[in-house]
Amino acid sequence: KHYPQDKMVRFQKPIKKISKSELKRLLELAKPEKYKIAGALVLLVISSSVTMFVPFFIGKLIDFIQTGDRETRKEKLKNVALIMTGVFIVGALANFGRVYLIQSTGQRIVMRLRKRLFSSMMQQEMAFFDKSKTGELVNRLSSDTEIVGLSISQNLSDGLRSVIQAAGGVGMMLYVSPYLGAIGLSIVPAITVFAIIFGRYIKKLSK
Repeated sequence: KHYPQDKMVRFQKPIKKISKSELKRLLELAKPEKYKIAGALVLLVISSSVTMFVPFFIGKLIDFIQTGDRETRKEKLKNVALIMTGVFIVGALANFGRVYLIQSTGQRIVMRLRKRLFSSMMQQEMAFFDKSKTGELVNRLSSDTEIVGLSISQNLSDGLRSVIQAAGGVGMMLYVSPYLGAIGLSIVPAITVFAIIFGRYIKKLSK
C-alpha cells in the first residue's frame, strides 16, 4: 500500500512520551503483584550487596597472606573462606529468589494484559477489523504485550540492580581512595557521550 507524502511525514514522527495517566494505568497492571515485587526488591538489595562485598573479601585474603606466621595465616584463611562460602550461598539464594519472583510476576502481568487486550478486541465493531491488519493485531497480542509487561517487572529489576551496584561501587571507591576514585570516574563523561551518540545511531537504524 502506497501512502501519500503528507501521511508518510506524519507516520515518521517520533512517538510521544508516555503521559502520567498512561503511566498510572501501566502501574495498575502490577498492583496485584505488589507484594511479590516488594519481596523481589528486598532480595535484589541482598544479592547486590553480596556482589559488592566480593572485592572486600578478596582484599582481606590478600592482607592475611601477607601478615602473620604460617599457622596464623592458615587459621585466618580458613575463617574467611567459611564466611565467604556462607555469604555466597546467601547471595545465590537471594538472586535465585529475585529472578523467580520477577519472572513469574512479569508473566502474570503479560497474561493479564493479553486478556484485557483480547477482550477489548472482541468488543470492537467490524470496521475496526477492516482497517486493522491481522498480523498487526497478532503482534500486539504477542510481542507488544510482553514488552509492556516485562518493562514494569524484569526491566525495572535490572535497572535498580545496576543503580545499586553503581552507587555502591562508586561509594566504596571513594571510601578507599578518593584520589584514585576520582581518576577512575574521569572516564565516565567520555563513555556517556559515546553511549548517547551510539544510542542515537541505533535509534536511527531502527526507524
